Amino acid sequence: MPEETLVQLWGLTLLLALGVAGVVWALLESIRRRAQTILTTVARLWTVGQQVANNTIQLGALEYTNRLAAEISASGRRLVQALGAAGVPSGGSP
Repeated sequence: MPEETLVQLWGLTLLLALGVAGVVWALLESIRRRAQTILTTVARLWTVGQQVANNTIQLGALEYTNRLAAEISASGRRLVQALGAAGVPSGGSP
């Protein structure tokens, strides 16, 4: 093979290698961008999941607080009724 042909084949091989490297780079960049999008989405989902879990815990505490408030209110009403039955005036200043 003449030397000129070898140089042309070598140059063609280099161009093909650069082309393949460019395609590989483009594919890897696409994968990197998609991975970043996935990570961002998962982070948002994680945050929302934590908020839901926190709200679930707070709902239990709120139900307990409401039950205690209802018991206190009922006790207050019974106390007012008992004081009224005992002849103690309710409300106002002495």
